[in-house]
Amino acid sequence: PKMVMLNGCVGSRASNEQADPQSRYWNEVQQKLDAAGVTAKQVQALWIKEVIPGAVGFPDKARELAKNITATLNNVHDKFPNVKVAYLASRTYGGWTELGGSPEPGAYETGFAVKWVVTGQIAGKPELNYDAAKGAVRSPWIEWGPYFWTDGVKGRKDGLVYLREDVREDGL
Repeated sequence: PKMVMLNGCVGSRASNEQADPQSRYWNEVQQKLDAAGVTAKQVQALWIKEVIPGAVGFPDKARELAKNITATLNNVHDKFPNVKVAYLASRTYGGWTELGGSPEPGAYETGFAVKWVVTGQIAGKPELNYDAAKGAVRSPWIEWGPYFWTDGVKGRKDGLVYLREDVREDGL
């Protein structure tokens, strides 16, 4: 009868930290759960959006991100035993990002990493299995999350644009 929404985002944590089950990221998430008065066993749905800051080099960096997302999903399975679904989203437009962030074209290319992870689960990759009838469960069920990317002021056919004033002072 009661749902708790919790923002598990920890700023300045790259995908490799979420991929590492021993990283400080997971302790920080646990602190957020504790502060909200909920347990890891209560977590059932997640929205995951990860990046490799400053990623340059397609397709290698997108493949690295897909590997990190997969490892994160494995961690999610291990740390939240009742998680049912993870919605994956790619990065928003990074054309306004300043030094140290996730600029273009790397921001756009995160969409490929998400696509490869989702299609990997559909294809039955064991490291993304969510169905006990098909073997060891290593991941929650994956679903496409929102797609926020658009080409800055050029926008998309649905009218979504990102103007400089739409983002923080650091471009994120």
